[in-house]
Amino acid sequence: MVDSSGWIEVFTDGPQANRFLAVLEHDERLVLRDHSEAQAIQAVAAMQRGKVVDLDSRLPMADSIILATARSLQARLYTMDADFRGLKDVEYIQKH
Repeated sequence: MVDSSGWIEVFTDGPQANRFLAVLEHDERLVLRDHSEAQAIQAVAAMQRGKVVDLDSRLPMADSIILATARSLQARLYTMDADFRGLKDVEYIQKH
């Protein structure tokens, strides 16, 4: 499971984009590197294939909900959010 920091890193071609792409590419090439409109639409379609969990963005415990969701799905969470550093089943990717 890749959290929003990872998706943003990929879509903005950030310095850690390759780390997240390596994870995402294991699922039938979910994301492409180029940022054309057609590929953006394809990326959104790929994200929609995943399980969507409705959340209220005003919740102060959003990080807890993200981690709980990953764990309920028995998924490893990939993130650049330092709040998750050192937690079980989390792959923290440090920002450059």
